Amino acid sequence: MSLPPPEHLHMRDRMPGTMWRAFRPFAMLLLVVAIVYFLFAAGVAIATNDKCGSERLETSKEWKWFPPQWECTRAVPASEN
Repeated sequence: MSLPPPEHLHMRDRMPGTMWRAFRPFAMLLLVVAIVYFLFAAGVAIATNDKCGSERLETSKEWKWFPPQWECTRAVPASEN
């Protein structure tokens, strides 16, 4: 059993894997960018871990992914209101 002549095949049958071959470099670029951004964000998180000040102040911090930074909030005691 042999394949029919190429003119009878659909485009997808004549060029198998073309979509993946076209998409693979873009997917790899996205993967590399995501890994580099994650490593950069982890470095920023570690380097600025003590940014919010001392433990004596009632501060809480929350990590923001974009831009990668700590967001510090200070709890206001009831007597200061």
